[in-house]
Amino acid sequence: MSAMTNYLEGALIDHLFRATQYSHSSPAEWHVGLLTAAHGEDGSGGTELSGNNYARVAVTRGTSTWTKEVVGNDYSVKNTSTVTFNAPSGPWGVITHIGIWDATTGGTLILEAALQYSKNINQGDPAPKFNAGDLKFTFN
Repeated sequence: MSAMTNYLEGALIDHLFRATQYSHSSPAEWHVGLLTAAHGEDGSGGTELSGNNYARVAVTRGTSTWTKEVVGNDYSVKNTSTVTFNAPSGPWGVITHIGIWDATTGGTLILEAALQYSKNINQGDPAPKFNAGDLKFTFN
């Protein structure tokens, strides 16, 4: 299951119920990042990778890059093409979560999800990737 950050929850409530324009800058792309520890819903804590050739991967917002799926009461969104990170130049550690940010570095964490299986990434491993449909954020 995915977790919206408190930031996103508050922005949606303001937009849907308080007739306030969604104040986020609506970037042209979201930035997928890898984590070795989860953030809290308030965006605190958590450990995103850094160093050893790690960088977030930009994925354009749009119907051609993200597909919506409805199963019962669960709504989800999935990537439509492969999302490939850089090859590690040193150990990255055990990846347990992914996050979606609004910027290449820094920025605001929007969503986070636990990986179905943790993955230890070491120097010399191939570039980590998520095939089409592997990045799935579910809301219910």
